[in-house]
Amino acid sequence: MTTYNWMKLYLLLTGLILSLSAFGIRGFVMDQDPYAVYQADELKNGTFLHDFLVVGPFPNPLPEGVTEYFHTDEACPGFSKDYLEPAGGESGVRPGAGDPVELPDGEIIRWQVHHSEYDKVDLRKIFTPNEGVVAYAALWIESKKKQEKLFGIGSNDGVKVWFNGEPILRVHKPRPVKADDEYLRLKLNEGRNLLLIKIGQGFGGWGFILRPVDEQTAWDKIQENLDVALNSEFYTEEGYIKGTVGDRNVVGMLRGLPEAEVVFRSIHSDHQHTIHLPLGSALKLPLSDFPGDEYSVSITFPTENDTHTSFAYLCTGGDVIEETRKFIYKELPEMPASAMADHFQGYMETTRWLDQTNKLWQHPYGYRRYLDGLKFVHAAASELSKPGHPFLAVFPPPAEKVLTGQMCRITSAWSIYDPGKADDFIISELERVWQSTFGSSPEYSDNPEKDKTIRLEITDKASPGQPEGSYALQIEQEQLVITSSSRQGLFYGINTLLQALEQQRELPVGTIRDQPAYPLRSTLQTATELTPGFIQNIEQLARLRYNVVYIYSGNYFDLDDPQKLKNTEAMFEFCRSRFIEPVPYFETFGSSTITRLMDPCLDEGIYHEKESWQVPENGIIELAVPRILDCPGTSIQICTKDGRVLTRDSDYKIISTEKPLVEILKKELRNRELLLSYDAVDFSLFPHPASCPSDPQGWEIQEKVISNVLTKLQPGKLHISQDEAGAINSCSRCLARNLSNKEIMIDQINRVYGIIRKYDPDVDICIWGDLFNDFQNAPVIGAEGAVEGLPKDILVHDWNYVAVYHSDKKQTLKQMSFYLDRGFRVGGVVWFEPANIIDILQAGEKRGSLFRGIMHTAWSDFDHSLYPVAEANWTGTTLQGRLKF
Repeated sequence: MTTYNWMKLYLLLTGLILSLSAFGIRGFVMDQDPYAVYQADELKNGTFLHDFLVVGPFPNPLPEGVTEYFHTDEACPGFSKDYLEPAGGESGVRPGAGDPVELPDGEIIRWQVHHSEYDKVDLRKIFTPNEGVVAYAALWIESKKKQEKLFGIGSNDGVKVWFNGEPILRVHKPRPVKADDEYLRLKLNEGRNLLLIKIGQGFGGWGFILRPVDEQTAWDKIQENLDVALNSEFYTEEGYIKGTVGDRNVVGMLRGLPEAEVVFRSIHSDHQHTIHLPLGSALKLPLSDFPGDEYSVSITFPTENDTHTSFAYLCTGGDVIEETRKFIYKELPEMPASAMADHFQGYMETTRWLDQTNKLWQHPYGYRRYLDGLKFVHAAASELSKPGHPFLAVFPPPAEKVLTGQMCRITSAWSIYDPGKADDFIISELERVWQSTFGSSPEYSDNPEKDKTIRLEITDKASPGQPEGSYALQIEQEQLVITSSSRQGLFYGINTLLQALEQQRELPVGTIRDQPAYPLRSTLQTATELTPGFIQNIEQLARLRYNVVYIYSGNYFDLDDPQKLKNTEAMFEFCRSRFIEPVPYFETFGSSTITRLMDPCLDEGIYHEKESWQVPENGIIELAVPRILDCPGTSIQICTKDGRVLTRDSDYKIISTEKPLVEILKKELRNRELLLSYDAVDFSLFPHPASCPSDPQGWEIQEKVISNVLTKLQPGKLHISQDEAGAINSCSRCLARNLSNKEIMIDQINRVYGIIRKYDPDVDICIWGDLFNDFQNAPVIGAEGAVEGLPKDILVHDWNYVAVYHSDKKQTLKQMSFYLDRGFRVGGVVWFEPANIIDILQAGEKRGSLFRGIMHTAWSDFDHSLYPVAEANWTGTTLQGRLKF
């Protein structure tokens, strides 16, 4: 017998053994051929499949010059490459255990049977390497007749699916594994049918999930997030309007759904077209019935208790993606250097980046959200390139300008009257601009009535209803007066004046009045000392009228160190000198907490109770988890099947907690089955585990850090994170308390709150909103309703980062309204997506003082929304304008 046939026999027997211990998975058998076969009539709806043929990993390398996996075909070549071509190709392969597949370098790998202990098939635990790769999974379905079966599938990251050689699904985007992201309607032939799945991977989590479902189960699941399921895409082709009422891969796969009223409303005229048909139906409407060029499409249908409306977009006059790209890649006219020119250039660079990195997912609505803004930028940049008054170049643009035809010429002979002169940014900026414009330092005067004087005046108090930071700038031919109720407001007035002066020395006579739209204009910085880079960033933020910076620093964990305290105080004092409030930011609970950074023993583990292990001859048990907790209060226990508990250091010892190894010391216990109980932690997953809220030592650490920060730095605000916990109430310490996840969340936030209030009754506490929001991550951790116990004086920063679809807009409205409707103060949060700003402004408008403004977050050095957020916070608008749909 050849080596190859011996391998085939070995794999056949291995697969047979696996099938016999398949933990009750119905319908899975390993017959005489080495195929993973499910019997169609024995598939149980709602039960996840655990057994697959798998092969991989195959390379998915970043091309030269590309630094991140943006999930485009260009950036992920392995997702498009047919690695099964030597074995018949992705459309022709018929895999079985032991069948060979040749890698590009000539190495032979083989299909293998894999049984997953969990509903999710975690490919990171099967394959190495497990980043920058792709892999295949397959299963066979044996059917005694022709019939249809519905399956739900989810993946991390992108997925491609073939059924009997035909491609039926392609989704190319980063996402976590969730049940039933899409559905597969499989038309089974009599006999064996092949389902082939390809899963892409950049970095982080990697896997998929698959289950048969019935129509009702699928519809119930869809109703948990109707807006996403109804992301319709309509297009024109061969004289018709085509598309699906809802996502083709979600509701488009179901039958018997409610009838919907679909209304097409022209954006630029009064034309309207209405049809009625079931959700998931395919459309084919004569284009001649649609004389308008752009339509807002509403899809309204009855739900169990009410009606629901989702929205879509239709462009009949051409390809909106290509039209938008014409503006994206059209060069702007040459403009004189200014903050406004930087804004326009930055916006163009951002939209190019969004297009090139597939952040808009090639979706018409995603591109349409930028089209008006791009048109405006080109028109405004053209105006800026022509001679005109210099205040056109000021950013953010002043709210009110009343200018005459007269001019005032500023020269080096002008002096500054500043009775409140201090070591702050006003002095620095005057010095900088005077040196660059006139080649000399400014002269200061004690006479406010002297001609050729720039006079800075602080009024006794602000006018009623006038926000902090407001100012007035009065320009006359021989004198210029800036007034405000605060030195910060004077700086904003000086900033406007100096931006204009950098354009030209002649300024139009008249009055400028300006004020911020929102009081909380914030962003994030990571720093441990006052470096030149930190100084440069803070000064840029001040010029853009940001007034709060959340500073993440490891210094907070050890402020007893005099040098770390000194470094932190220096950063904070510099921020204040630039009219920016520094706010300590650290995680008291969430995906990257104080305790995890200071003592990994305090992680939230996942308790494995009486897990069965066969002890090998050498006595070394290798646990199939990345790390275990071996700390006070955690449960490491080993017992025999008859219940005898083994004694540590006598019967066994822990060799390693990282890549855990346990040695069974007594020889009579070897070659036996033992039961192990332990807490495991896996930080390769995202979201990461949180800190354990049930460990007294963890609370001691938290109180020390919080008390040090509040007593030694005395901040006006404190940001305590509380975001993206991947697992709660799952370790032995938490489970012993016998509380629900909701009760655990309420208990921990109130304990943190109590510690903070113990040391400072007045500090303004800020958190991220996702773990208490029933529309975001509270359901992920099973803590719906925890908002009931959230103290009402906490300010919630609500983040929602994707703005491609109408459903994203509705999601933003829902998330922020969740808190606003309950009377919480709320700040919206954006990342790289300027279109989010429109949604946040819409969600926050008419909410009075409850809506505080927008935070710009710059994770991984993304700064694409820095200028748009500054514009929105100061002016209350954005150059993108407001879409009419």
